[in-house]
Amino acid sequence: MKNSILYFVFALMVFATACSSEKKSHEAHDGHQAAADHQNKGFDDVPQLAASVIQSIANYDYNEYYSHVITKSQEKAAAATIQDNANRKAFMKEFEFSIKEEKVYFDNIEKLIKEEKLDMANARVNEMEILDYKATEYAPQVLKQVIIPVMKGEMEIDIVFVAIQLDGKWYLTAELGV
Repeated sequence: MKNSILYFVFALMVFATACSSEKKSHEAHDGHQAAADHQNKGFDDVPQLAASVIQSIANYDYNEYYSHVITKSQEKAAAATIQDNANRKAFMKEFEFSIKEEKVYFDNIEKLIKEEKLDMANARVNEMEILDYKATEYAPQVLKQVIIPVMKGEMEIDIVFVAIQLDGKWYLTAELGV
């Protein structure tokens, strides 16, 4: 009986936390939808974009970071060029979600940096990996997965994001993570 009560209390706490997160997520969604067609800036190459992303993270500057993200209209225009209907829908689903959640991703990276006491000066942009990202699925769009190592003593923590080339410039698309 005691275990049942404890289980019930735990389940109730998990449910309350989930409801709170759902409300916060919905509020964040509304705010990001309003800003989906924000002013953004592209970069001539992926290393320039990566260096600027790292700098905005190091400065905890969300607005600067967000200025690197593709707009909703850029996303729709890029998706329209994908011939395969299933791949076009997958592209929209993958990156639409990320536009809505960029603040959450940024906040999570900021939290990790603080908890792990990472010094972003130890980000090795010159050693980053740039990999093709879903080249066949999302053609003719050119996307790259970028992996930037950040050293903490002997340990390496990777900052990861996906970049897209639009009209000769590079932008962030999605899911800043580690």
